[in-house]
This record gives sequence, C-alpha cells and structure tokens, in this order.
Amino acid sequence: LIGTTQTVPAEVTAAAYLEGLRVSGSAPRLGLSTLVLPGRTREEALAAAREGIERKWAWGKDFLPPATTLAEKAASVGLHYGTTDDIVESIASHPAFRFTTHLQVQLELVYDGFARRHDALEQFTTEIAPALGWTSPLLAGAGR
Repeated sequence: LIGTTQTVPAEVTAAAYLEGLRVSGSAPRLGLSTLVLPGRTREEALAAAREGIERKWAWGKDFLPPATTLAEKAASVGLHYGTTDDIVESIASHPAFRFTTHLQVQLELVYDGFARRHDALEQFTTEIAPALGWTSPLLAGAGR
C-alpha cells in the first residue's frame, strides 16, 4: 500500500516491490491510498479542508516535504481535491499511479459529518474511480 504520507518516494517503493515480484513470479497487488475532497472548485475544496490539512501537516512536518502555503501542505499530505476532473487528474499524475492495481479512498481528514463523507464516497465510486479506469466487480454484478 502506497500511503498518503511516506518518506520514500512512492514510485521508488512501487518499483522495488514490482521488481521483487518479477523475480519471485508472483502477481502484483499494489494499492494507492487516495485522500480526496470533492468540491465545486479547487479553491472551495482547499478552503474547506484548511483545518484538517494544517492538523495533518503539523503531525508530519518533520518527515513530509517542506511546505508553506496551504496548497503546498495539501500536496504534502497527499490530498486530491476539487472537481471530479481535478481529482482524476491529480490521482492519475501521482508517480505511483501507473503501478497501481487497487485504489483505496480515505475520507477521514477533512469532513465535518457523515453526509459529506457519504457524498464524497459516492462521487469517488461513480465518477472518479471509473474515470481512472477502475470498475467494481460488485457493481458490475448489480447492473451498474
């Protein structure tokens, strides 16, 4: 699992893992943990996430990349935010995405209640993940 906060670059970890599997002949299973916050605009989503971003960045500031602006801190903690297209572009440009076989969505950092988490999860499963090429075998069997 490639996380949202790690000290070794994600693409280095993924490449080493895949090389080890190539040698052993095992099938790869590499998950990318994606912390998402949908919004009508990137600016709106970033502003809504301020408290959570600042809290998470303060927690990891000793090992995360240096950051001073809120947008830099959001990038440092791995937050993908904005419209569906913004989030898709952000996740797709993650250095480890090309190695990814599984997507994990995180919703714990910046939400103020269950309804917002529910809506974000719905948007992730129905818009964001499919735009990244992911389909659920469970939803496929349910006629979706």
